[in-house]
Amino acid sequence: MKRREISGSSWRQYRCAAAYVLEQTGEAERLRFAERLRSARPIAAADRKALLPRTSAKKAKHLPLGDVERLIVVTIASRSPLRDVLIAYLQAATLTGLRPCEWPSVEVRQAGDEVVLTVENAKANDVRAHSLKRTLIYRGLTPRLLRALNTWIAAVREAGADYPSLQKRLGDALYAQGKSAFPRRKKRPTLYTPRHQFAANAKARYASGSDRANGLAIVAALLGHSTDATASHHYARPLLGKGRTYPIPSAAPDEVRLVRTVFAAKFAKFEQAKATALDRRSIGLR
Repeated sequence: MKRREISGSSWRQYRCAAAYVLEQTGEAERLRFAERLRSARPIAAADRKALLPRTSAKKAKHLPLGDVERLIVVTIASRSPLRDVLIAYLQAATLTGLRPCEWPSVEVRQAGDEVVLTVENAKANDVRAHSLKRTLIYRGLTPRLLRALNTWIAAVREAGADYPSLQKRLGDALYAQGKSAFPRRKKRPTLYTPRHQFAANAKARYASGSDRANGLAIVAALLGHSTDATASHHYARPLLGKGRTYPIPSAAPDEVRLVRTVFAAKFAKFEQAKATALDRRSIGLR
């Protein structure tokens, strides 16, 4: 892959990942190459603009409630055999921010006006997630949203082992309805777009006040991240979460504390690896 054929942000991620792997070897030649990688200057913005949009550059990263409603209207008018399921998914995914692959693990408990979702984190390891599961707590959901949530979960249960096939067909259906709903837009909504919007909504709700650090920890807990930095750097900005939204859930306090604990352990592990690499480097270069 040539450097001029990828975006600046992709290049920076690939560069850092490659340098980190090289540094772990402790070999002098690879350490020198890692140093060259880290010091490489980015390509001029004018050159990057010539790149054709592809992969994530073609995918919408936000889907405000007005767009969700527009998609629902267009889907209702369509002849898609997945019409009802797609409508339920759009509402459920926008409400919860779950990754598409996480839905088969969802458990729902309802007591009075409180609805609690428990979901297994798809990236459940000590680097990517704060724990094996996360909890979303809602109070006072409207009958419409509760019905959509239950309809979508029932469809997932019915699909069973064929859920990956349902997910693929649903993605294709959403792409088709997105073209009909927003014919002039270059970026189309995908099954993952509601998660980006959920992150923006949660950041606007919890991380826009004076206690931003704790607010970002809440957002990370709701998204299943081990650190509040992920939501800050890789998801839609809080500004895109302003305006009308579906209800934003609360996070379990224990999981918010875990975000801080896991992040602290992760940072300590990184610092230790960095120090080890420097020691190896000093030995290797002698």
